Amino acid sequence: MMKQALLLLALTLTATVNAGCPNSCSGHGICGANDVCTCHRNWDNSDCSGRKCPRKKSWADIKDTAVTGREEHYYAECSGKGICNSESGVCECYEGFTGKGCERLSCQDDCNKHGVCELMSTVNSGYSAWDSTKLQVCNCDAGYEGHACEKRMCPKGDDPMTLYSARPSSKLTHNKHFNWLQLLLENLF
Repeated sequence: MMKQALLLLALTLTATVNAGCPNSCSGHGICGANDVCTCHRNWDNSDCSGRKCPRKKSWADIKDTAVTGREEHYYAECSGKGICNSESGVCECYEGFTGKGCERLSCQDDCNKHGVCELMSTVNSGYSAWDSTKLQVCNCDAGYEGHACEKRMCPKGDDPMTLYSARPSSKLTHNKHFNWLQLLLENLF
């Protein structure tokens, strides 16, 4: 009986101590000194009830000289191009932006289903600016061109259906490696 009374007293004291923190830290944190919650990883708000959204390099940010090591394009929630849904922890990106943390520019019209949206750093390995992993461009399927792969290319060659072209003075040459400008110049002179 004495053990039960001590156990009841201990539980009452524990509940009283935790009662000071807002919402008992929602089960996602630890109630600390001065009734302040210390939230577990990826949880936020004074009562740890909100989920954190991804923080990625900001699209528009200036260097803060008052803070040591704080460069431009510092990390921001949803990259500064979306709104955090604190219930789910998912960024709701503004139009034109995509990714977990709205960190990438989306391709116009999803390349019109005639291409693949790729990072600028993949398409142009020489491009290494701060946004090389943020900018995306359309890499169009064969037969399509344009910023968003919206234009159908006109057929080229002697017969677009043939794989090889023949010239009277040369061997058969595969179209992929055939120099049409050279052929034109040779026939003009």
